[in-house]
Amino acid sequence: MRAMTSEEMMQANGGRYRWKCAFCGRMFITKFATTIHCKCHHGTVRIIPA
Repeated sequence: MRAMTSEEMMQANGGRYRWKCAFCGRMFITKFATTIHCKCHHGTVRIIPA
C-alpha cells in the first residue's frame, strides 16, 4: 500500500481545509502543517480557522 497524496488526504478528510495562515492566506488541512508553514515562512505563528 502506498502513502496518500495531499489531494487524497484532503478528500478523505471531507474535502475541507481547516486552517488558514493569517499572513498570506494559504489554506491547510492540519493545524500542525499551518504552524510549521508560519514558523518557516513568516517567523511567527498566526493562524485562523478556515
